[in-house]
Amino acid sequence: MPMPKPLDSCSVGSVHVAAEKRYMRKDGKIIWAHVNVTLLRNADGHPERTKADIQDISERKQAEETIARQVREVDALYVTSPTGLFQFDADLRFVRVNAWTAAINGRSIETHSGRDSDRNSQFDSGD
Repeated sequence: MPMPKPLDSCSVGSVHVAAEKRYMRKDGKIIWAHVNVTLLRNADGHPERTKADIQDISERKQAEETIARQVREVDALYVTSPTGLFQFDADLRFVRVNAWTAAINGRSIETHSGRDSDRNSQFDSGD
């Protein structure tokens, strides 16, 4: 049986393609897979066959979607909250503030990043 044109026209050497694909089972359930396909050649360098490795990554994809949804929810809270919200790192420096916190402190959101939370004088110095 002749090789399909795209594989037959590949240059000499190994050809490898990897992709994440979504499949739907007969029962309608979605399955995600990481697919690796390698073109194998014979001793003369001509395409002979392909080898495919398929790994179920459905759990990872579900975890990624859960994290993405949670990030969207927190982002929405920071934008829509009618009160000041902020986040500190382990050294009590601002990591994130919303517009209300910035307004309360009289500074822009951007000027908070990395500043120590326990020194109010930093906001009075004009920097």
